[in-house]
Amino acid sequence: MMKNLIGMCLAVVAFVFCFTFVGSVEAGVWNRPKHPLFEKYNRKVMVMGEVVEHMSGKPIKQFSVIIAETYDDASMRWWPSYRFRFQRFNGEFTCSKWLHNETDFVVIVTAAGYEPYVSKPFKAGELKDAELIVNADLAKAEVMSGRVVDWNGKPVRDADVLLPEAGLGNGKIGEHERGDVKISTPDGFSFSDGVNHGMTDVGGVFYVTKPKREYMIGVYSPDGYAMVRGEDFEDGGEIVLKKWGRIKGQIKLGERAAGEESSLAFDDDEDMRAFLKRLRAGLPTVRFYRQTRLGENGNYVSPLLPSGEYRIGLYVQHPDKNSATPMHFRYRTIGNGECKTVDMGGKGCTLRGQLISKGESRSVDQVSVTLNQSPLVYHFELPVNFDELDRDEKYKWMVEATKGVGWWKYAEESEKKAKQKVVWQETDKDGQFVFYDLPEGDWQLLIGDNEEQYHFDVKREKGDEDVFEQVVKIELNEKEKDQREIRELMRDSSVELDTAFGEKVKLADYQGKYVLIHYWGLWCGACERDVPKLKEIAKRFEDRDDFAMVGVVNADHNRKMLMGHIAEKGMDWVQILDDGGLPVRLSNQSFVPTYVLISKDGMMTVLGQDLELVQKLVSD
Repeated sequence: MMKNLIGMCLAVVAFVFCFTFVGSVEAGVWNRPKHPLFEKYNRKVMVMGEVVEHMSGKPIKQFSVIIAETYDDASMRWWPSYRFRFQRFNGEFTCSKWLHNETDFVVIVTAAGYEPYVSKPFKAGELKDAELIVNADLAKAEVMSGRVVDWNGKPVRDADVLLPEAGLGNGKIGEHERGDVKISTPDGFSFSDGVNHGMTDVGGVFYVTKPKREYMIGVYSPDGYAMVRGEDFEDGGEIVLKKWGRIKGQIKLGERAAGEESSLAFDDDEDMRAFLKRLRAGLPTVRFYRQTRLGENGNYVSPLLPSGEYRIGLYVQHPDKNSATPMHFRYRTIGNGECKTVDMGGKGCTLRGQLISKGESRSVDQVSVTLNQSPLVYHFELPVNFDELDRDEKYKWMVEATKGVGWWKYAEESEKKAKQKVVWQETDKDGQFVFYDLPEGDWQLLIGDNEEQYHFDVKREKGDEDVFEQVVKIELNEKEKDQREIRELMRDSSVELDTAFGEKVKLADYQGKYVLIHYWGLWCGACERDVPKLKEIAKRFEDRDDFAMVGVVNADHNRKMLMGHIAEKGMDWVQILDDGGLPVRLSNQSFVPTYVLISKDGMMTVLGQDLELVQKLVSD
C-alpha cells in the first residue's frame, strides 16, 4: 500500500515538473486569437522519443526539448520557437505544437552536463500522421552550478538560467554548424548564440553544461531578472536578481484611440546599441524582447521590463497577413512603472509613396520599403585626391586612418545612426506604401532586398496644416541582369565589376583559377568572426598563382565605413560591390556569411559556411 502511494506521488511530481516555456507567439501578453488562415497553413505536430546517455544508454531524467525553425540548410542555423522542459524517470517525452507546413524545423535536445543533440530538418506538412520520433543520445560534458537569490537574499525557485556563448556561429553540434540562436520565454526574455540553459531548484541552485567559450548568464523569473558576464561569475557562485517593472496606459492617434489591430514595441536605445555591438563582434548577448498587443480602446500593458526609460513605437497589423509592421515614425519616451496616455498622432507629415516599374523585370508587389533619417552628426573627410589613388594606396591610407581618434568618432556616430529605430513595410499590389508622423528633415528610403537608396526632404510649406501630406513616386531600376553561367562570364573580357575602393575588376582575370567568394555584410557578427579564418586561408594559398579570394558585399553600406572596416580587419583582397546589378550567378546569397568556390573550369560549389571544404576542394 505504502509503495503504491509513493509511486502515485512520484508520478504526480513528474507531471508537475513537465511544463512548457512557449515562444513569443503564444505566451503571456502574446496570447492572441489565431489568424483566420492559421489552420490552412499550419499543422499540429506531435514530437515524441527518448533521451539517453551516449554509449551507456542510461536514461537522462532532466532535459529540455526545443522545436526550432531552421532558415539555412547549408549551415543549419536555427531560430527556436518553442521550448519544453521535462523531468522523467525513463527519459521518454511527448510534446506537440502547431508548426508552419512549409517551414524547415529541427528538434534540439539539451541537458545539463551533456552536449546538445540536433535532429535532421523536417517540414510539418511532410510528416506522416503529423508525428516525429526523436531518439537522442547525448555525449557527456562538464557541469557548472550556481545559486539564484532575490534582492533580500531569498533563494529563487524555478528561475530560467540561459547561457549564450561567444562564437558559436562557427562551432558545431554533431555534424551541424551552429548559428545565432534566440529563445523567448513567456514574458519576452531572450538570448542569442546558444542553447545552454538550466532551471533553479527549491534552494535556488541550478546546473548547466560548463561553457567552453566566453559567455554571459541571463536569469529570468516572474520575481526578477539578472544579466551577468561570465568573467564576473565563479562556478558555484551566487546571482542576485533585480526587480521587474511594467508600463501601462492608453495609446491615442489624435482624437481617436488606437485600434486592437496595433501593437507596441518598447525600445531602450543604449541597450539596443550595446546588444548589437556585442552581437556584431561575435560576443555573447542577452536582451529582452519587448512588444505587446493593444487592447480595447488602445489600452496596453507592457511585458516585464528592466528599469529604465523606453521609447514606444506603434506597429499596425496587416488585415490580410498574420504580421505587423512599424508605420509611425514618432516615438515617445516613457519611464518604467508609469501609467500614461500617449498620443502617437503627432503633428507631422504623412508620406504616401508608390513604386513604378515600366518593364517586366521588377515587381512592385510586396517590396520592402525601409525609412530612416539621413545625415550624420560627425563627418570624416577623405583626402581630396583619394579617388586618384590606386587601390593599394587607398587601402594603406585607410589602414592608417583607422588607427586615429577621428575615424573612431566617425565610426561610433555611424554605428549609432545605423542602429537607430527605422520603420518599414511592404508595398501593396499597386506598389503603394504610407508612413505617418514624419518630422521635418532629410530622409532616406531603402527599396527592396538590395536596398536601392532614394533621398528626399520633408518640409512644411507655408499654410500647411499640423498634419500634412507629401507624395513620392520612385521608378525602380530596370537594369537587366546577366544570366550567363560563370564559365561564360570569365571568358568575356568586357565584364567589369565595381569594388569597395572604387576600382573595377574583370572576371576574365580569374579564368583558370580557383576563386573563393565570401558574401558578407557590415552588420553581420558571424561574418566578422570568420575574418581570421579567411586571412588564414589567404595566407595558406598566397604562393599559389591559381587561387584567388574575392568578397561580395552590399553596395548600400556607408562607403567610408566599408573601406575602414576592410582596412581595420586586414581584409586585403578584392571586395566587389553588389548594387543589385551583378550577374545572376554572382548575386548575393540569401544568408551571410555564405561561401562559394569556383573551380578552374568555372564550376560553382556552394560551401554554405563550411570553410574547411576549401582545403579539400582546392587540389594541388
